[in-house]
Amino acid sequence: MGRPLLLLAISPVYIIGALIARASGFAWDTRLFSWGFAILVPAVIAAHYANEYADFQTDALTVRTPFSGGSGVLAEKAGLRRLALGSSWVFLLIGVSLALAGYLGGSVTPNALLLWAVGTFGGIAYSLPPFKLAWRGWSEAVNAFLIGILLPLYGYSVQTGRLDWRVFAGCVPFALLIFVLILSTNWPDREADRAVGKRTLSVRLPADRLRRYYGIAAFLGFALQFALIDRILPREVVWSSLPSVPVLLWAGRRYTRILSPQPTVIALILLLPLQLGAWILAGRSL
Repeated sequence: MGRPLLLLAISPVYIIGALIARASGFAWDTRLFSWGFAILVPAVIAAHYANEYADFQTDALTVRTPFSGGSGVLAEKAGLRRLALGSSWVFLLIGVSLALAGYLGGSVTPNALLLWAVGTFGGIAYSLPPFKLAWRGWSEAVNAFLIGILLPLYGYSVQTGRLDWRVFAGCVPFALLIFVLILSTNWPDREADRAVGKRTLSVRLPADRLRRYYGIAAFLGFALQFALIDRILPREVVWSSLPSVPVLLWAGRRYTRILSPQPTVIALILLLPLQLGAWILAGRSL
C-alpha cells in the first residue's frame, strides 16, 4: 500500500531539482540532499496510505491496471483499511519529527521546510477530509502542481535555501506533462469514481473534450520549453525532451480509446531519465 514503485518514480524529480541548483552554480551538498530526501520519503508514503484509505470504494469497483486503481490490497483485504489510515499518521509523524530535527540541526533550510510542509499538507489533503481535493475536481491540477512544480522546486531549495521564480517557471512545462499523465491514469477509474462520487475530470467531461485538454496540455508542455530555452531552461534539457514527443503523440491517439494509461506512462518514463541526464550535462558545462 505504500506504493514503492511510485516512490521510485518521484525520486528522479527530486534529484532533478537538486541538479537544477547545481546547474545554477551552487555546489552539490550531499548532507543537505540526504536530509531533504529523508524527510520526503515518509511524507510521500503517508500520502500513499491516505490515498489507499480514501479510495477504498473506488478501488474495489474499478478494473485495476499496473498504473491505476491503487495497490489493490484493500480491495482484497478490507479489514486492513484502519491500518492504512493509522500507517498514514505514523509516517506523517515520522516525517514531521525528521523535518524538525533537520531544521533545528541546520540540515533543512527554512524555505525547504516550508515547501516540504506545503507538499505534505497537499498530499494528505488530496485524499482525506475535510479537504478531499481529489474528490472535488482537483485531482489533475493538484498532482500537476505537487509533482511537476513543488517537488523539483523543493529539491532546488534543499540545496540552495532559496525560492526562485525562474525555477518555478522552468517547471511549468513539466507540470503540464504531469497533468496529462494524471488525465490518463484517472481514465480507467472513471466509472468507479462516478459511482462513489469522486469528481475527477474523467468523470465530469466527455471523452472528446478530455482528448482536447490532453492535446493542449501536451503541446504546451513541449512548446513552452522552447519558449524558455537559454533564458530559463538550458538547451540540453529542452532538446532532451524531443525523443518523447512521438511517444506522447502515439499515447494521445490511444487516450480514452483504450482502458490502460500505459502509453502515456511510457512517454513520461522515457522523458524523466533523458531530462535527468540533460541536467547533469548542464551542470558540468558550467
